[in-house]
Order: sequence, then structure tokens, then C-alpha cells
Amino acid sequence: MSMDGTVLVPAGRAEELRPGEACVLRLEGREVALFNVDGNYLALDNRCLYDGGDLVKGMVRKEILTCPSRHCHYRLRTGERVGQPRRRLRSYPIELHDGSVWVSVPRKRLWTSLQQRLRGLVYVAG
Repeated sequence: MSMDGTVLVPAGRAEELRPGEACVLRLEGREVALFNVDGNYLALDNRCLYDGGDLVKGMVRKEILTCPSRHCHYRLRTGERVGQPRRRLRSYPIELHDGSVWVSVPRKRLWTSLQQRLRGLVYVAG
């Protein structure tokens, strides 16, 4: 784990995701869409900001991703919604090591809130 609270997670072998393909990864409790655009690997949150559409099923043209459900457009490098620069998906840094793709994601919290920890407990009056 790095000092900024992120962890580098293996996503698979680079040759498994050919140019023009995408896949969904579940990393540290997040759903991440990984794209291969002409040999460049780019990763974003997989859900559209507008309606939660499955972005991995969208169309990519010149590093612009189009959501398949509402046709929102996102820049794959930054996650920025085209025309609304303040609205953006989280993008994730990618590293390649020895033919493997690694994604840098925030570390999943090791603790939960008190409410979550108590959920499921049953109080039985005596």
C-alpha cells in the first residue's frame, strides 16, 4: 500500500485484453471498467453518472466513451463528462509490469461503521 492510501491490484495479463476490448474488474470493493484503446490501458468507474448505466458496454471512439443507455460522453483518460468538466468518473492509474496490467485503486476500508457491524445482531429480551 502506498502512502496515499492506494493499493496496486493485478488486473490480468496485457494480452488477454486486445485493442478495442473492455472488461469489468472488481477491485477493492469497486466495479472498474478497463479499456484497451490502441494498446493504451485506461480504467474508470463502470457506472454512468446520469443513470448508473454499465459503461463497459459503451462505445469508444478516440478515447471518448459513450454510455450505452443515455449516450453521455466521458473522456477515458480523466473520467470527465464531455461538456460538464466538473462532473467526472473516478479514473484509475494503470501500470504495466512484465506483461501484466496493474490498477491503482483506493484501499478498501478494513472497518465498517457501528451500524454496519451491528446489523444482523438480534436482541432477545429475557
